[in-house]
Parts: sequence; C-alpha cells; structure tokens
Amino acid sequence: MRSIAAALAGLACLAATCAASSVVANTQYGAVEGDDNGVVTFWSKIPFAAPPVGNLRLRNPQPPKPWAGTLDANGIPQSCPQLKLDGDLMLGGEDCLYLRVWRPANMAPGQQLPVMVWLYGGGFVLGSADEFGLYDGTNLATKHNVIIVAPNYRLNSLGFLALPELAAETGNNATGNMGLLDQQMALRWTRENIANFGGDNSSITIFGESAGGFSVCWHLASPGSRGLFDAAVMESGSCNSPQFFRNQKANEAFSYEFAAAIGCGMRGPTLLACLRSRSTEDMLKSILDWLDPNWPFTNRTKGLEGRLPASSLRGNAPQGMHHISDVLAAANPDGRALPESLRPQWLPVFAPVMPWAATVDGVNLPVLPLAAIRSGNWAKVPFLAGSNKNEASILAPLLPIVVKGASFDYDDETVRLTIAQLIKDATPAAIEAVTNATLLQYPSADYKNNFWRMAQLFTHYFFSCDVRRAMRSVASQQSSAWLYSFERKLSFLFGLEDDLLGDYHSSEIAFVFGNQWPPIVHDFDADDAKAL
Repeated sequence: MRSIAAALAGLACLAATCAASSVVANTQYGAVEGDDNGVVTFWSKIPFAAPPVGNLRLRNPQPPKPWAGTLDANGIPQSCPQLKLDGDLMLGGEDCLYLRVWRPANMAPGQQLPVMVWLYGGGFVLGSADEFGLYDGTNLATKHNVIIVAPNYRLNSLGFLALPELAAETGNNATGNMGLLDQQMALRWTRENIANFGGDNSSITIFGESAGGFSVCWHLASPGSRGLFDAAVMESGSCNSPQFFRNQKANEAFSYEFAAAIGCGMRGPTLLACLRSRSTEDMLKSILDWLDPNWPFTNRTKGLEGRLPASSLRGNAPQGMHHISDVLAAANPDGRALPESLRPQWLPVFAPVMPWAATVDGVNLPVLPLAAIRSGNWAKVPFLAGSNKNEASILAPLLPIVVKGASFDYDDETVRLTIAQLIKDATPAAIEAVTNATLLQYPSADYKNNFWRMAQLFTHYFFSCDVRRAMRSVASQQSSAWLYSFERKLSFLFGLEDDLLGDYHSSEIAFVFGNQWPPIVHDFDADDAKAL
C-alpha cells in the first residue's frame, strides 16, 4: 500500500504542476543540493572520489577535493566508459565516480533509517548506477522505509587492468582492482556521511547482482572493506568463479597483451605514461581488436543456414560474416529481431565479451573469496545469497558464438564442445572423462531440448553450485545465513512465451527495486504488479 500511496502522491504533484523543492545535506567535502518531490528526497550526482582522469587514470581512487558553497547534485551522472555494439561504440566518460541517494520524503527530524548500497552488474564491462532507470531507488526506499545509495564504479581496462608497474606505483603491490576500490571508497563515504542524509550509519547493507554479486563477495573477503558494512546480499553472484576472480599472474599477462594492442608494448614507467596518453576510446575499442579483429561481426553461424539476411544490418560486414545482432535475431525461435531503437540500450547485455576480472593480488584480495570464507577470515556479517532457477537461459543463446564449432542447432556435438570449453586447460583424457561424466548427470531425456540442457548445466556451473558452496561455509560459522532461489517465470522480449527463458539471469531485479521493465521486454501483468 505504501508504494501505491507514493505513486498517488507523485501523480497528485504532477496534476498540480508542483515543482520539486530543493534540500541541502552536508558531507565532509561540502554541502550538496538535492530535490524533494513529495515522494522521495534524492541526490543524483554526489562526488565520492576525485575524477579518475589524467594522471589519476588507472590509479586507486582518491578523495574528492572539498568545495566551497553548495554543490548542485541533481542530474544523472554519466556512466563509466563502456562499449556499445552499434555505431558509436563508447558510452559514458571517465569523470564518472558519483553516487545517488534516495530517502523517503517527510522523514521525522532526527529519524535514522537503515541504508542499502546497490552494486550493479554487467560483467565488469557495462552497467551504471542508473541503468536507464531500472535501478531507480524510489519504490524500494518508500516501500521499505530505507535509504538507497548507488555508486558508479570503473569498468573494463580502466577499472581492472593489472600490471606490475601499477603495483609498484601503489606502494603496497596492489593492482587490478580499481573498480572494486571505487566501490570500497563509496562504502567509506556512506559510513562517514550518510547520517547527514537521515541514514543509520551502523546499519548498512550491501547488495548486488551478477558482477555486483561477485563484488559483494569481494568485499566480504577484502581486508580494506572490513567494518564498512553490516550485512550483505549476493544476487546471482559467485565467490569462486574463474571468470571474475583470477590470480595476479594471469591478469597481468592478459593486461600486458592488451597494452601492446594499443601501442603500449613497453615496460616500466613509460608503459604507464603511454596508457595514460591513450584516448578513452582506445582503452575500450582495442579489446575488440584483441579478441577478434572483425568483432562485432562473426562467421560462427552454423545451424542458421537460410535464416540470416543477405547483408549485415549495418551494411559493412566483412565478406562471409554477419553482425552479431543479425545472428542473435536469426537464432531467436520466434524469428523477430530486437527493435532497432532498443539495440543501443539492450544488446550489450548479451555481449559475450567479459574479459576483465578481479585480481587476487594478495593485498586488496588476499585469496579467493570462497577460500577466505572457508578459513573464517572474512567480514562475518549477516549474509543472504541465492540465484534464479534458470539463470543461464539468457546466456545459452551466446554459446554457439563463443564456443568454436558450436551450432545454433544445439546438437549433441555442441553440448560436448561447450562442456569441454569449461575445462579446456586439462589433458585431453581428462576433458573426455569429465565431459562423459557430465553428460550422464544431464541426460538429454530430462530436457525438452539441448538448449535447456545447456542452460541448466551453465546455471549450476556458474551460479547455483557456487552460491551453495559459499553458503555451506557461512552457515557452519554463523546462524545469520540464508539461501534463496528465485522462481518466477517471466516472458522476455516482445511477449514471447513464458517458458522461452523462464526465471532468467537478472529477472529478479524488477521485483527487488519495484520497477517494471519496459513493456517491449516484459509486459507486467496484474500478478506481476502485485508481486512488485
């Protein structure tokens, strides 16, 4: 009822054409002005770190410089630099370290509300604290009487490049976790300043989804995050995934190759000077060339014969190749492509380019988070974690693109190739043995088709099994541990049948924030609205 009342209050304000009133709060760096619309009071652009530009690029975050007077903290901040797969490839800018705050309007003087800090997902390659309004904290704040804080953090090479030269520059041999240290600084800002916004700084919960969930587990294990939060929620994350947690040697080797790809193949201080001289676009686009000089075009179209257009939607595909959006559209069982107007916003979610990971550097992340939890060397706060029933149904359509030789027919050979890809560093005999054993665990007779067979396998591999491993260890050390499974089927994209993707990766976010997805993605019915 509270969310309905809040909505009615907002409509009444619109009907009366009343303007939002300004509200000023103090931070340790200066005063910030936000707005109060009668439903929530919100500040949309509060700096929590100095802009990581110029000589601060690739450095750990630094405190912002104090300012005189009152800073206008309205207006949505730009996202941190990330790729798009259409036309102009870059979205956002490097001056991006701002956070957003929502609190219920009309709080009583002296009232202190619990605080929740949101860490967005996106594979460490995309996402923002706004995400086209999907993470708007209005409904969550008013329905549950909490204060929501949502910071941006650096992505891609700008947030996760790991180099010995950077480690030497920090003075403590730490490298590769700049984006996560951005989050850490935002948590410190919250602990030190949120009381001035009506928040209880002794009741701070961090919560995040996907890469944001991996981030939650990073903070549980990071000594530098100890004492900055009081509870944690991990949605569809992992404490052990090799996709998002890697050893320092591996990340440094990858980073050296990346640097060489943009003309910075030297070593020593000149390497850092070179990297800081490159354009933001170079720091993003070069990863495409590093992975595949033809990206976002691909010739991995086996199984789609006769279903692909004669030429790319963009009209400039290399001979014999098709734009990734054409391939995904042709693979769609319904045969309908994502509308052109939404491609810039939604297609990056499907991009199979997630090369960046947190670095186990021995300092900011001493060991893998799961190892830290098992050893008892972690934050030991109340912890809720879980996954969605069909997480990987949104990822399985990409497997024929990223697994060489795989087919969009999802034949048995594609299943074998996909399993082998997970353990590709093992010996041929071991790969064969593990593949055969896995196929026995996921017999084809148990699934409608191989698509769902692979979707379930990957759901377990990347999400639910890792979550349960972590929660078993947490529950052995404390009683405040809860495991959930999100099971609510939603239609996805243009009203396709509900069982096409089911309870897919990220589908719970709408219910967490109480915000509906755009109707073309999912048309929320009365039951959905009630659940919100």
